[in-house]
Amino acid sequence: LAESVLDGRGFAWGKGFTATRTPAYPLFVAFAYALPLPNVWSLLILQNIIASLAAVLLFKIGERLFSARAGLIAGIIYMIEPYMLMTANLATTETFFNFVLIAFAYFFLQWYSCANIRTANTNIRITNNTQLVMSAVLLGIATLTRPAALYAPGVVIILLIIRWIYKTESWKWFIKNSILFVAVFTATLSPWMIRQYARFGTPRITNIDAVMLYLKAAPLAVAAERGVSYDEATQILWQRLKDQFPGAGPGDEYTDFRMYAYMVTEAKELLSRHKAAIFKSYAVSFVPALFGTGYEYMVEEVFDVPRTSKRISYSGAWVERGLGGLLQEFRRPDIFQIILFGGIVVWMAVYGSILFFISSKKTWQEHFLAIFFLLGFTAYFILITLGPAQHARYRMPTFPFLFLLLAAALDFLARVHYHRRRTGS
Repeated sequence: LAESVLDGRGFAWGKGFTATRTPAYPLFVAFAYALPLPNVWSLLILQNIIASLAAVLLFKIGERLFSARAGLIAGIIYMIEPYMLMTANLATTETFFNFVLIAFAYFFLQWYSCANIRTANTNIRITNNTQLVMSAVLLGIATLTRPAALYAPGVVIILLIIRWIYKTESWKWFIKNSILFVAVFTATLSPWMIRQYARFGTPRITNIDAVMLYLKAAPLAVAAERGVSYDEATQILWQRLKDQFPGAGPGDEYTDFRMYAYMVTEAKELLSRHKAAIFKSYAVSFVPALFGTGYEYMVEEVFDVPRTSKRISYSGAWVERGLGGLLQEFRRPDIFQIILFGGIVVWMAVYGSILFFISSKKTWQEHFLAIFFLLGFTAYFILITLGPAQHARYRMPTFPFLFLLLAAALDFLARVHYHRRRTGS
């Protein structure tokens, strides 16, 4: 797509204009390719620069919300997390998306934590509304990078309600700022929405939701209905799509909005008949959504360690064969499964530390709004990416918020330990 943009062909992919890929990351890649460096190096250099800037912004956010030490810890964790390091050196959206998301958090929290206060520097006089507008623009750019952020303004509205109640702001304050944020967010999306309407007759920014619903969620229903595997069910649905749209080939589902209504309607009808199976699959997907690290894939893909057995979906094994079937896969654990377990243990420790931190009454007294912000966006990105197509990269938007909570928790634990040593208690 980036090369297509540079060649003047627009957002063309395969047979025609793409309906699914939103424009922010391809434009970023096109900018990198336009630099006087080899294409791959220019992209990797830029991505590593913005990953470093993201760590600096995390430090500033942590310093503002908790302490300089918490900010420093959050920034360091972000810079050394293995999967983050890997994706910074790949042509994938994660590094850019997380940078924009962290920049959104930086500006929004500047406004959110000190509403109705102007900066002391009267020469600059950046008003809080400017910070709110900038945060709305950045969340819009994040959405144009990965549509997973499309409904994130709902979290912002909830946070405004909390501040309205907690700080006893006027209802006019809440209405004015809610409208302002949503309006700026929509305006940021509007050029792409206009392009979509001109090309495909719809203002939807992507059709990936229909594709995911039809080719990722609906196979669960077909598998339950026909007694076949998930992969076989996916092939059945793809064949139905080709029968419905003669001449359709691989990739057309991403470039043809005519398929949108069919895929959504068919998927909803299938899913409505097998609610129990769908609920089980989505419930099981909480495990990789909370604990998946991707480290076992890195061992194979980065360090070229060969697998002695076929790669499988453990969530799929759990759904199809139950917990007993899942445990059978671990009767002779290999290096990949050991790493998988290690990642789960690490994240259990992370969540345990965070729970200890937020269970303190003092934490809520001192950081009420910050905790709601960080937990709110963590929960949003976990819930929005649940489903049978779970992958470690899908949970990466939770990392900045979880790392800030973890850093605050480690700082809190250090202070508790120091206090106990001093008092002897």
